[in-house]
Amino acid sequence: AYPRLDAPQVERLRAAGAIPIGRTNCPNFTVRWHTESELWGATVNPWDRSRTPGASSGGEAAALATGMSPLGLGSDGLGSLRWPAQCCGIGALKPTLGRIPHATTIEPVDAPIGFQLTVVEGPMARRVADLRAAFEVMAGPTWRDPWTVPAPLRGPEPAKPVRVALVVDPAGQGTAKQVQEGVRKAARALDEAGYAVEEVEPPSIDVAAKALLEMLTTPEMRAGWQMMSPLMPADTKRFMSAFFEVAGDSDPVTTMQSFVVRQSLLRAWGEFQEMHPLIVAPIFTDVPFEAGTDLDDGRVAETIRGMRMALAVNALGLPAVALPVGIGDGLPQSVQVIGPRYREDLCLDAAAALEDRAGIITPIDPRKEDEHDD
Repeated sequence: AYPRLDAPQVERLRAAGAIPIGRTNCPNFTVRWHTESELWGATVNPWDRSRTPGASSGGEAAALATGMSPLGLGSDGLGSLRWPAQCCGIGALKPTLGRIPHATTIEPVDAPIGFQLTVVEGPMARRVADLRAAFEVMAGPTWRDPWTVPAPLRGPEPAKPVRVALVVDPAGQGTAKQVQEGVRKAARALDEAGYAVEEVEPPSIDVAAKALLEMLTTPEMRAGWQMMSPLMPADTKRFMSAFFEVAGDSDPVTTMQSFVVRQSLLRAWGEFQEMHPLIVAPIFTDVPFEAGTDLDDGRVAETIRGMRMALAVNALGLPAVALPVGIGDGLPQSVQVIGPRYREDLCLDAAAALEDRAGIITPIDPRKEDEHDD
């Protein structure tokens, strides 16, 4: 069946003159951290075809990285905008919950509360200016998404210099050298741009990531996935089984507590960001894994651990811009710039300062992958 009207973000972009040119590849059911579908097969990482392009918006990220289009759209509930951006060396904006409408006409239209509080729509592009332009067009309230709010696109000017918390190894659980070097490149660039950078991390990153897993694996959500299981291909079933196993047993008390924890963490991070409005951190704490290995034994748990900072941001509904800051070992080095609620403007300003100093590494010709500079 064809939808009877556009999603709000598509409707607004078309009204502004954008021309949709196609849909790009996603994993089945948009589930997995590697893009491979029964319809279209696997998406190739244009930097290294042996590596994953990320997911779920891996097709969009690869298309942007190779110059197929200037702007794309995706959603982010488990890092699905920022992880492909890291893998393919492009930019993406995960907005604050309630900033860009999330709505559909395809049944069922009502999502469980865990999804409502975590999944957001956002733009993907090669240039920060394009992310900003798309964001300004798409943002704003609509009756179709009751979470949306009429927050201003630019908030009050912060005290200068803007203080940045640098997180090299979130929660001290290990970060690859290639990724750490990228985070430190970002720190040096922001320091040159006049930001005050300090190596300190917000509270309870691992607790926030765990809360997200619990919010997305409530008993009713597990029951819904079980009901849909006969329709799922084997790879989706395998991922969901491993995901539920990592999340642990779910019961009504655990479910309720996860939302209480979220509220407590929102206050704690809000207080932290009074002193450090911006946080610069890894997206995934390792380089892109080999394509197709995301379902190997233990890999879902490993990926969840590596994605802990991205998951914490999803749990709290905070805005973050992902962008590349260099190349290391032939692969993009990317960071996420995380801001306070409804301060996408601060994230984009810092991302623009990084881009001015680090440059833009895409589009690339995937046929010349051996020529990427380290």
